[in-house]
Amino acid sequence: MNAEALFRNPLQMAVYQELRLRVLALEPGLKEEFLKTQVSYGAKRKCIWLAPQTGRRLFLVLGAYQPAAHPRIDAVQKGGEARYVLQFFITAPEELAEIEANGWLEDAIDWGFKVHEQEQA
Repeated sequence: MNAEALFRNPLQMAVYQELRLRVLALEPGLKEEFLKTQVSYGAKRKCIWLAPQTGRRLFLVLGAYQPAAHPRIDAVQKGGEARYVLQFFITAPEELAEIEANGWLEDAIDWGFKVHEQEQA
C-alpha cells in the first residue's frame, strides 16, 4: 500500500500531503506506515492516523493524554488510563492549519514518543 493507492482523488491526496508535511516538519523521526485503510505516524506508539472516508471527507485521529473540548473536534474517545483520541472530519487541507495552531498535532507527537506515568503503573 502507498499514498497513491490509499488517497485516490486530488482532495484526499492534498490533505494527506499537507498532513505529512506538517507532521514531519514537527518531528522528522516519526515513522509513516500505510495499511489497507489508513496511514499512521508513530514513534514508541502510533499517535496520528488518517483515513479516507468518502471522496470529500477524511478521518483524522490524534492521540492525547487528556480530553479536549473545542468546536473543531468532532469526537473524543477514552482509550484507557490516561489515553484519549481526538477525532476530526477533514474536508480541506487548510483545516489542518487550525489543528496545528491549537497544538493538537504537537501534543499527539509528544504522546507518541512518551509513555505517560499513569500508563507505567
